[in-house]
Amino acid sequence: MGFESIAHTADIGLRVWGRTLEELFSEAAVGMMSLMADTAGVEKRQTRVAQADGPDNESLLVAWLNEILFLVESERFIFAQVRIETLGGGVVRGVLAGTTVGADFRFAHQIKAATYHDIEVKKTPKGFETVVIFDV
Repeated sequence: MGFESIAHTADIGLRVWGRTLEELFSEAAVGMMSLMADTAGVEKRQTRVAQADGPDNESLLVAWLNEILFLVESERFIFAQVRIETLGGGVVRGVLAGTTVGADFRFAHQIKAATYHDIEVKKTPKGFETVVIFDV
């Protein structure tokens, strides 16, 4: 499982992979956070629950990432770990472990939203993969 940033004109993107859909959703969230802030030293003192729904894997992933963006923005919560509790039936629910940051904390990138641009969750011989483009 993992992720890597990719170049995209005027936006920023991630290629994400995992052995399971749960790993893919977890890695997408952690990858998105890593684009926004250095998560290497983030203490996992607090947790937050994020939940989203969608009619298919692509919609569900975009809704999940956008729900997390709202949480990061509204609570100034940065995280380094995600555990998916539920994924199926059009619902994803997970626990994010991290900490809140003060008003003086500066994000590396201000991500506005995860987009539907060319998103496709693909089944591969090794699991699942996708590319997510973020509006910055």
